[in-house]
Amino acid sequence: MNANAVRLVAVFLWAGSLVAAYRLGSRGSSPAVSETELQGNRPAVTLGAPSSTAASPTNSAAPSRKAPSEAEEGDSRSPALRVHEAIANARRELGGGGPMMFSPSAMFRAFGPLMELPQEEVKLAIAEVESSVDDPEKKGMLLSLLLGRWAEESPREALAYSEKMLEEQGPRAAQSTYTVVASWAQQDPDAAWEWYLDKRDSGKESPGAMGNDMHLHMIFRGMASKDIDKALSRISEIDDEQASRQAAFGIAGAATSSEQVRERILKKTSSMSPEMRDSLRQSVVSQWAPTDLEGAIDWMRTLPTDEREQLVNSSGFSLMFADPEKGAEFLLEDATEANLSRRYQTIVNGWANRDINAAGEWLNAQPPGPEQDDARSSFAMQVARRDPESAMEWAKSVQTDAQRFGAIRNVHRQWRKKDQDAADSALLNSGLPDDRIEEILKPHLPASGSPVSTRVP
Repeated sequence: MNANAVRLVAVFLWAGSLVAAYRLGSRGSSPAVSETELQGNRPAVTLGAPSSTAASPTNSAAPSRKAPSEAEEGDSRSPALRVHEAIANARRELGGGGPMMFSPSAMFRAFGPLMELPQEEVKLAIAEVESSVDDPEKKGMLLSLLLGRWAEESPREALAYSEKMLEEQGPRAAQSTYTVVASWAQQDPDAAWEWYLDKRDSGKESPGAMGNDMHLHMIFRGMASKDIDKALSRISEIDDEQASRQAAFGIAGAATSSEQVRERILKKTSSMSPEMRDSLRQSVVSQWAPTDLEGAIDWMRTLPTDEREQLVNSSGFSLMFADPEKGAEFLLEDATEANLSRRYQTIVNGWANRDINAAGEWLNAQPPGPEQDDARSSFAMQVARRDPESAMEWAKSVQTDAQRFGAIRNVHRQWRKKDQDAADSALLNSGLPDDRIEEILKPHLPASGSPVSTRVP
């Protein structure tokens, strides 16, 4: 995997959550920049130093050049023009934003020229983005990518700048720090780990639901890619459940880089505590299954029965996401009386998220039994928003009396929001006893309402 592909991996990891992070914050001012005239016919700005540990204004205004970079050889454009055109291309390719903004092809086209910029022009690009890009989502993506590039050479300077952004802009700038730490951890995971420990022990949390723990994913991914034993040793030092999950997911991410790395990680899990073993295995399988479901399944079949059951239960949605038909077949392969109901529910919920009609057809083809009641109840609610009449039939197919009553009541409640008369009519013909029908209708009747005594023929 070349350097640009590695950088794009980091981009894809944070792109999906970037919009949410920005919408959580309020618009704030950007770190201050000073203006100057650079080569070319258009004005530009240099990157100002946001703190004492960042690059000095003198150095960032005119970095020394020891040798021409690949991007400069045969390129007659001035640095200012090259930066300007790369940013203009990114803004054009990202267009109006939305889901299409995060498609792989659009991101490659948008970010490719920025990733090809010589390292000494990255700070110039950051300064131009600060001064010329108004849209907060695009600005955040561009700054995060460029700060990650800066961190390849000067991680502490890039981190100082991103933390200054965080102070001034709040949660919406958190992703810029994430990409800086991600880039740093690929080169020097030990230093990134020490930074995390200092930040954690200082009691100063990063904004966002995960706080400082959001960085552990990339720190441990970088650490495991260089020294698996060290990563596994250090994860055992983490006693917080959320932090441990993030670190485990990072180690599992390193396992996707090669089969040998994955085999070493999985082999070592056999000697870990059950909690750490299960967490690491689930993380590995969740990232392995989408690219090699059969390989992941074959490995899980080699585990002792109790360990396999725990892992399959926790990884069910990953298997269904990878391939619903094969995932469903494997989930039922060694299902027991104790876990069959849960397996059915995992299959139907996971499949319905991808193809609700296919999920219904599959469930209809299964031998009926009370072990499907949870799956049929939850499926009825998923269908209710689209086809309440069919949803009521699914609710009526639940075999256990108490669960059937609950399923019918939930579908009726959802249906009544759209068509009160049709929902009440279907309820009266649902087969429930009169007293249970009255119990469902009671909240909707006038204070003096009479009890239900007849059904619609």
